[in-house]
Amino acid sequence: MRPDDSSSVPAPGAETSTRVVYRVAAALDADPHELDPLSESIDPSALNTLVKSSDGRSRRRLAFVVEGCTVTVTGDGTIEVTERDESVAATEPREPTSTTDDQQEASSSGTEGD
Repeated sequence: MRPDDSSSVPAPGAETSTRVVYRVAAALDADPHELDPLSESIDPSALNTLVKSSDGRSRRRLAFVVEGCTVTVTGDGTIEVTERDESVAATEPREPTSTTDDQQEASSSGTEGD
């Protein structure tokens, strides 16, 4: 990817799914048009809807893997991309995960042994 290449930046007001593709491409120093389709990792329409339906203060987080990178999108539309260690990538699930306050509270219940 060349810094002076206008295709390395999404159009202003781009959907979250488009911004994810460009952020992953930047992390990998690749052309966004040469990456595998985002739909192979996550439903782009569902991702866009999740962020659009958020009030901007939501603590929702959605994490998924694209092109060997872990992508985390928060309810306010913030996108974090980190490259994954191959040894970790082989052992972690590749399916999207979502965390909400309700799930965190539910995970704290349980019984203790004698």
